[in-house]
Amino acid sequence: MRDADYIQKAVSFVRLSNQPDTQHDFNEFRRINEVEIVELACQRATEEDLDAIYQAILHLEARPDDYMTDVEFHDALAVASHNAMLAATIHLVNSMIADVRRRFFGLQDYQQRTQDSHRAIYEAVKARDVEKARREMVLHLAIVEEFSGKYPKRD
Repeated sequence: MRDADYIQKAVSFVRLSNQPDTQHDFNEFRRINEVEIVELACQRATEEDLDAIYQAILHLEARPDDYMTDVEFHDALAVASHNAMLAATIHLVNSMIADVRRRFFGLQDYQQRTQDSHRAIYEAVKARDVEKARREMVLHLAIVEEFSGKYPKRD
């Protein structure tokens, strides 16, 4: 019985994330979690974690139209935090916002800014520069908010 309750709550969370009037809340949720994730990644990332993040950057550069390369980057950062709850949450969030990523990944300006932003985040995490990593993640998520405003529905 308890599992059914958890599943129902997860389904409610997914439905809530797809409501247009909750976009600001969802962006705020990401900002709170992903900024903390990069801080933990600065402190805890292993060489293997850094390599996984770097590989995600290379994949995005090689396949800029594939939004899953963006998912790979954010998932790799979350894994590098070495916090299982944050990694699981971000993996779920990445699944929920696939439609947002698909909307923007065909736009050259969005792709280039995302690539540059991912690289800046990676360099800060690699350098163990917590403040810069946090700042770069805030700037990165602001790109998503900007394009969400410009292109609320782009099919």
